[in-house]
This record gives sequence, structure tokens and C-alpha cells, in this order.
Amino acid sequence: MYVLGTAGHVDHGKSTLVKALTGIDPDRLKEEKDRQMTIDLGFAWYGLPSGNEVGIVDVPGHRDFIDNMLAGVGGIDAVLLIIAADEGVMPQTREHLAILKLLKIQYGIIVLTKIDLVDDPEWLELVEADIRGLIKGSFLEQAKIMRVSAYTKEGLDELSCEIESILLQCPPKRNSGKPRLPIDRVFSLKGFGTVVTGTLLNGEFHSGESVEILPGKRTSRIRSIQSHKRKVDTALPGNRTAINLIGVEKEDIKRGQVVVLPGNYSTSRRIDAKVEMLAEANSSINHNDFLKCFINTAQSIARVRVIGKKEIRPGEDGWVQLEFEDEIVVEKGDSFILRRPSPAETIAGGIVLNTHSVKRYKRFSDDSLKKMALMDSGSDEDILLSNLDKCGVVSRQEFLKASGFEPGKANELIDVLVPDEIVIIEAAGIRDTLLVSRTNWAILKEKITGIFTDFYQKRPLREGMPRKSLWELLKIPQRSFNLILEKLIQEGLLAEKNGEVGLANYQVHFSEEQEASIQTILAEFSSNEFQPPSVRAEREKYGDDLISAMIDKGYLISLEEDIAILPQTYQQLQAKTIAYFETEKEITLGQFRDLFQTSRKYALAFLEYLDKQEVTVRDGDVRKLSAG
Repeated sequence: MYVLGTAGHVDHGKSTLVKALTGIDPDRLKEEKDRQMTIDLGFAWYGLPSGNEVGIVDVPGHRDFIDNMLAGVGGIDAVLLIIAADEGVMPQTREHLAILKLLKIQYGIIVLTKIDLVDDPEWLELVEADIRGLIKGSFLEQAKIMRVSAYTKEGLDELSCEIESILLQCPPKRNSGKPRLPIDRVFSLKGFGTVVTGTLLNGEFHSGESVEILPGKRTSRIRSIQSHKRKVDTALPGNRTAINLIGVEKEDIKRGQVVVLPGNYSTSRRIDAKVEMLAEANSSINHNDFLKCFINTAQSIARVRVIGKKEIRPGEDGWVQLEFEDEIVVEKGDSFILRRPSPAETIAGGIVLNTHSVKRYKRFSDDSLKKMALMDSGSDEDILLSNLDKCGVVSRQEFLKASGFEPGKANELIDVLVPDEIVIIEAAGIRDTLLVSRTNWAILKEKITGIFTDFYQKRPLREGMPRKSLWELLKIPQRSFNLILEKLIQEGLLAEKNGEVGLANYQVHFSEEQEASIQTILAEFSSNEFQPPSVRAEREKYGDDLISAMIDKGYLISLEEDIAILPQTYQQLQAKTIAYFETEKEITLGQFRDLFQTSRKYALAFLEYLDKQEVTVRDGDVRKLSAG
């Protein structure tokens, strides 16, 4: 289903034409009836000759109600530019056409109404010539001018056929699975409650679904859905849709809010955009101007930060950051209109490049200009990767706020880019994950390799350093560090041993002098197997790194800080202990001391190590042979 919008000067017969085509009077307010003038948006629909239906949004033509007009044209597929034959092109004809061009509307028909009031054929020719001059160079340049009379019905059938022909040229509706309904009307029905209406974009809603209303983050559930006053279970993208909401009051919702599925969209107060100024605008857009921005059905005052220029002049385009007084909900690619509040004037339109601009850019810096250029002409994937590059290693939830896209779209892009362009770092039992671009991951690994290269040059006998030391050098959050470390161990870059971390492929090499010292040390430990030398004393004598390297290499087994033994000593310790239990059920610390003719200090250290190796198990003051 498609949606048509009307446009044109006040009293040129827009609402009358809609009623003649559809049988529905779009003027629903008493004031509209009394003044015979459309004030707010009106809605109607009818069946085309083929049987297809089209929805129509009827907008006010008076200049005082341009704000309402702008709330109605955001979701239309094509437009009927309506011009009265007896008056011709008028001021709001020109302004409405300018707005349609700025909103990038691509399809439309020019309808010359009230032809029953004009008897002079030459006048009609002059009016049409004036129209052709007006639309030259616009999307309507090749459009047909349809002459009709709502009063006599002349030309209505031909107009319906042309409407169908134009709508067949419109592209199919996008369904990204992330529906949003910008609200253009709110009312309450007795016995049913609050109803909101709008043109549904980007996806489907289903009866019974839970939804959010943004801004405001109110939650609700869909009681029922109607389209063209018919109850449906599913609302389709592009349809005029009415949703009956459960648990919210009419007074709690207003035009400009958006109905979405929970988690798919978030509000923003700053966006990046490209704007195009009307050539006929009376003044430039200057840095820090405050303008009224109309986007979808919402409006808000916005501070305009001009990027890369001092000002944007009439007829020019340029990049801006818009900082809003109110929270808004937008998607990349949404079009908007900028108007001066006073005197009221439409001056520019634009397109959203980044939905969540996390910081103010330096106006003339190379980085700012490169970023804006990328957002303006790069692919969605390129833009997301560029934003991820700036974040380094970041949690997925945090990045969704800084990605430049709505959360649902960002997650889609991330899934596409993994694993070729994005690395995911995760661990079992942890809900959130870390993201890093493949480029930054390579840079991080290179940095860590460099840290260890420097470390090994200074301390070549050490296979690694304590976790804490590496963390302090990297200067990243502890939680991120732990996940990154586990990932690098999984990938085989790092290895962890005895509580220290180092490059997995690093090998310690001893000099001849160190080899000689090692043999001396081994001899000392061999001659005093069960009363070995003090490790502290050996470190002071031969150097801390050499003793640590001997432990890393397996020359010595560290039992505790000051006690170590030879591997073969441990084998004797284990074998003799097991043999003891062939005839005995348990052993005390004293018995163990006597068995190995050692001191209590060493006996306790030996027993505790045997416990760790699950050779023995402690039971009160005695040890028993472990069942394992």
C-alpha cells in the first residue's frame, strides 16, 4: 500500500478533491468546518481502478499551519500538487514545492482544480505555462498536469488512473524488521482507550506485541491494529496504521513521538547531517543559529553547528551538527526541514548522516572534515567501522550508543562485519561482549608484542611478567584486560605460566656463564635434597631472574616463596610417600619429618605440595593417601 500527500496553497481545493476521490471528508475538526479551511492533517483512502488501495494525507495550505503540513509529508510516497485554475501559482504553492524538493520526494502529479470556474481556454494555457516554469528542474518537471473539477467530477477517473500509474513507479517498501510509527495523531475511543496513528516505516507490528513510545520510554502493548478502518493482525510497512495501545493515557502521548519495538531505537539530542539551502532563502545559515527542525512528525528547536565553513549561503549545501532542545528518534537517511522561527521562513532541508553524534566536532579540523565526508559518501559498513576504530576496544552495549546508527541497524552491521572486519571478545558467563576492529586488534597485538620485546631485552631470562604489570602498561579497564588476555591466549600469541604472562613463542637462552651457574645451583640442591638451600639466598647470590628462569624451565620446582626442590627430588618424595602408605593408613607431620630426615619447615612445605598434587589429602592433623 502507498500513501499520497496533498500540497498547495490555501483554498485551492485540496480537501474537496480528496473528498471527491474518496468519499471521505478529511476535515474532521469543527473549526475547519466553520472556517472552511484545513488546519490540521486529514486522512482518507480509496480503491484505485485496479482494486489496490491508496492512503491520502491531506495537509493544510495556509502559511500559518506550515508546521502541521510538515508533520504530514514525511512518510508519503508521492504528492498531488494542487493548484486552482482560477488563481494559478500562489505563495504557498511555491513553498510547498520547495519543501517537497528538500524532502527528496521523487514522484507526483500536478492537479489543476476548479476548472469548472474558468471559461477561458487561454487562461488555462497561461496557468499551465506558469506551472511549467515553476516546476522546471524539479522532480515534477515531467509530471502530467491533470485538469479536474471536484464539483462536476470531470477528470477524476483520469486522475485515478494517473495516480495508479505513478504509484507503480515507486520503489517497494523497505522492511528491515525494525518498525517505527512516527505518531501524527492521538485520540481516545470510549471502551478502547488510546489510539495513535501514523505511516508505518521499516517493518511490521503485530497485535499483542510489546512496544515502546519514544521519547519518554513508555512501555505498552498493542491491543489491536486497524488500517483504513479495517481490523488487521499485522500492520505492514508503508501503510497508514492505527494502533490501540494498552496502559497509556491519551494525555501521555503526543504527535512527534514514535512507537517502536523495545531496544531497536534510542533517543538522541545531537545528530550529524548534510543540509541544502534554498536558493531563494533570505539569509545564510550561520554557526550557532537556532532553527526549527521538522523531522518525520516531530519538531524541535535546534542549534546549528556549521562544520567546515563559516556559513552556508542560499543555494549551497554543507555539513552541520544539530543539537536539539528535545529528544528525537531518527534513523540514518531520514530527511528533515529547517525553518527560521521568526520571521517564519523555510530555508533549508537535509538528511541525517549520524543519529547519535557523541561529541562536538572541531569545526575546521581535518579529522572532522574526514569524518563528515565519510558519513556523507561512505557505505554503512565503512561508517560503522570508522566509528569503531575511534572507540578502540569497547563493550558492545557502549558502542551501540556511539555507532552512528540505531541499535537494531548497528547490530545487523556488526553481524555482517564479523569476523573479517570486527573481532568479538567474549567469555562464558559474561553477558556483554567487547568489540574491536580488525585493524585495532592488529595494532593492540603489535603493541603487546612490543611491550614484551622491550621486556625481554631488559630481562632476557624471564619468560613473562605478572598480569598486573602488563595491565598497568596497557592502561585499559581491568575487565577489558582480562577478556583481551584470555582471547590472546586462545589465539596463541600469549601464554600464562606460574601466574605470569609472556609471548607463547619466547624461549629463554642461557649464556655459558649462566649455564655454569645453573650447574652449581643444581649441585647445591642435589647435595641437600630434603633440606634444600634458601631460594631467597640463591636469588641474592645468582640473581633473581636466573633463579626464576630455572623454575620456568623446570630445573626447579617452587613449593613456596623460599623453598624449591629438584624434579627428581619430588619424584623420590612422591614414591617414598606412596610406599609408606602400603603399610600405614595415615601419617602425621612429625612422622613425615622423620621419614625424610628433614626439618618441620620443609616437611610442612613438602606435605602441602603433595596435597596440591593430590597425592595426599589432609584429614585433621594427619595425611592420608588420596583416593585419586
